[in-house]
This record gives sequence, C-alpha cells and structure tokens, in this order.
Amino acid sequence: MRRIIAIILALLCVMSLFAACGKEAEPETIPTESPTKLRTKYGNTAVYQSRFIYEVINPEGKIESYEIYSDQTRLDAALTEKALADIDSEGHVSLRKYSDISGAYWKFYVNGVYYPAGVKDLEIEDGAVYSFAYTPIEEK
Repeated sequence: MRRIIAIILALLCVMSLFAACGKEAEPETIPTESPTKLRTKYGNTAVYQSRFIYEVINPEGKIESYEIYSDQTRLDAALTEKALADIDSEGHVSLRKYSDISGAYWKFYVNGVYYPAGVKDLEIEDGAVYSFAYTPIEEK
C-alpha cells in the first residue's frame, strides 16, 4: 500500500512540474512614474514611453481590445510602429487588419468620447483608451 501511495505522489509531482514548465507568465506592470516599465515573462524589465488601450469595434460589432506599449509619444506614430494602421498626410486611418472597408470609415474615440480631430499628432495619454468603430458611410 505504501508503495502505491509513493508512486501516486511521484506521478503527481512529475505532472505538476510539466504543468508549471508549459505555462508562460503574463507580463506584470510595475507601478512607476512615466516612462512606463513592464516586467517581461523572462524577468527583465522593458521601459516604454507610453501605454494605452487600442480598441477596434469591427464590422460584426465585436470589440477587439489590446494593451499597447510603445516608445512613441504620438498615437499616429505608435499605431504605425506597431503595424496596426496606416495614416496618410491628412490623418485618415486605414487599419491594417481591415484593409477593405469600402462604403465605411473608422470613427475615432478617446476614452469613449467621439474625437473628430483624428489621430494625427495626438499625444498619447498614458492609460487612455483609443477606439476605432467601423461606421458605414450612410451613418456619417
């Protein structure tokens, strides 16, 4: 009986080791003054100039939300750097994931409030939520 219990305990220890090895730790934000610091899954610390939430309300009405860390201080530069969007000289946005949206445009919001000025030269507010909502042209 002792032998069976010892085997079961040994198996449980081995299984817990495999479970712990396969699990990747999520990055942990370290509260500090700006610039933003992020502890990576490897234990080292990365320093970024800004942190914000990038949201897309896609054509199906579903919200896709991503936490973005960037060395850029302007939103247009950060979105371009992260290959999330292309922004022309007038500030018009083309989200790379949704490149073909004929008959619609991306309505831009900052912290849930419609922002008609667009993303061009907008300074990133640390922790802000920047949203792009798919909007058919007839709703303009």
